[in-house]
Amino acid sequence: MVILVQINSASRTDPFDAIREIQDKTVDHIDVVISSAGIAKLNTVEDLPLEELEEVLAMNAFSVLLLYKATLLASPSWAPRLALANVLVVKMGMENDWLITLCIHPGRVQTDMGNMAARAFGFEKAPVTLEQSSKNTAYIMSRRLKLNILDASG
Repeated sequence: MVILVQINSASRTDPFDAIREIQDKTVDHIDVVISSAGIAKLNTVEDLPLEELEEVLAMNAFSVLLLYKATLLASPSWAPRLALANVLVVKMGMENDWLITLCIHPGRVQTDMGNMAARAFGFEKAPVTLEQSSKNTAYIMSRRLKLNILDASG
C-alpha cells in the first residue's frame, strides 16, 4: 500500500502530524519514507547572513531530522553537526585562495567522548591513543600540505 502525505518542510509539527495521519489508517509499520524538499541560497560563507543559514538548515536538514524522529524514537545528534562542519570547512577553502582547509577524522580516540562511545558498544576504551591520533593527523597534514611538522623534540 502506498500512502502519500504532504509535509511542509518549514513546519516543525507537520512530520509528526503526517505520521499520525498514516497511523490513523491502521498502518502498523512504515517501510519507506521519501523526503524531497530543499532550498539553496548562494552566498560566500563570509557574506552569509545567519538568518539565511538558519532557513536553509531548517528546510534542508532540520526537516529531515524531524521526519526521521517522527518515524523513529531516537536519532544521533552528532552526525548532522559533523556533516555540516565538513561542508563549511570545504566551502571556506573553496572560497578563499589563501586558505587551506582540511577535514580530518582523528579516529576513535581515547578521549572522554571516545571512551564513552566505546563503552556504549561494549568495548573497554576507544582503540586509538591520543598520541597515535596526533601523529596520524600530523602525518596527513604534512603529506597534504607538504609541510615539515615538528614535535616537541624538534
